[in-house]
Amino acid sequence: MPSNWPLVELGDLLKLRNQFIIIDDSMSYRRVTAKLQAKGIVLRDEIEGRLLKIKKQQLCKGGDFLVAEIDAKVGGFGIVPNELEGAIVSSHYFLFEVDEEQLQREYLGYFIRTQDFQKQICARGSTNYASIRPEKVLELKVPLPPLLEQHRIVQKVSEIIRGFDEINGLRKHLIKEARNRRCQSGEAGIKSASEADIIMRTIRNEIFGLKNPIRSVVSIEESGLFLNKETRNPEITEPNEDFLYLDISGVEGITGRILEIKKYKGYDAPSRARRVMRVGDVIISTVRPYLRSFTIVPPNLDNQICSTGFAVFTCPPGIEPSFLLHQFLSDFFVEQCIQKMQGGHYPAINVSKLRGCKILVPPKEKQLAITAFLDSLQVKAIELGKLQAETEREIEQLVPNILNRAFKGEL
Repeated sequence: MPSNWPLVELGDLLKLRNQFIIIDDSMSYRRVTAKLQAKGIVLRDEIEGRLLKIKKQQLCKGGDFLVAEIDAKVGGFGIVPNELEGAIVSSHYFLFEVDEEQLQREYLGYFIRTQDFQKQICARGSTNYASIRPEKVLELKVPLPPLLEQHRIVQKVSEIIRGFDEINGLRKHLIKEARNRRCQSGEAGIKSASEADIIMRTIRNEIFGLKNPIRSVVSIEESGLFLNKETRNPEITEPNEDFLYLDISGVEGITGRILEIKKYKGYDAPSRARRVMRVGDVIISTVRPYLRSFTIVPPNLDNQICSTGFAVFTCPPGIEPSFLLHQFLSDFFVEQCIQKMQGGHYPAINVSKLRGCKILVPPKEKQLAITAFLDSLQVKAIELGKLQAETEREIEQLVPNILNRAFKGEL
């Protein structure tokens, strides 16, 4: 901070205000709360007076500096916005009136978001219930330039943050719109797809869509694929041996990542542990197929067991497993499954209807070329997703950096 800005205790700039009201059971009241990390004071809820057990509550005024007794150590404080004047808080919050002849409330609102302010806060008590007292709040210090300089800083910071918010808001809107366009089915889990997933879904739809010239369409029954080729009941065939078991919940939707493999003794096998998997088999969940819990069996699961909720496909020489998986993940295939699903709470496609679904079987060399392209694209899409995540973290740091510069007199 510029050396010519004095550091002044809040006790010289704020006044603790204890304005309590008695709750009327026949009225309704707005309650506010402080978001953590100094992200503002917001409406918590609106509640009928008769539902409030504690009948003595504090009344907020616009421009008050509100501090949460318990959450101050994690940024539970902020300036009460004018539109929340008249809202209430319990006695576990402290309300301070700002002397605006010395300190502009907006200036204080920005400074409390800085590390220079937050590192001053020292709460006492146990880790989970550490609290701060009003007198300790008033010992915290702020740099205090003249009001005209405070006003200039507020205007400059507001202008920068407003521009940042507009750009970031537009970016989030475009991402949301892209997801909405590409995830029209709206089933649970789909809209949580990452940017890498959205990219891959779009490209797969281009390749396996109705307009693609590679089309050599046959039904699964006509394709030469072996469906559920082997079954085994470990409870009978290997009662005292360990086996690995893959359930539908163990495969992440869309990505095909195997999240969990369970181990059982044969005598303790789940009732649905019947499908035998071989390395290279393609397995797809027939329950809620729109969630795309599909994957290729890795070497460590060779000759192990999966749930009967999966359909297990063994590829003949003319079909490349990775090509088949990419195709199964496309809307071209999934939409066929959706149309043939039955059931309410657990919609699923049965094996006989699954056999009637259409797939593309171009020449093997074409399959290999498409697979190589999609595999390489998936690697790049994942790298892009990581880059976007890093960018988002950097964006989150922009506002703290702007505030830090502002209170060092660099803006």
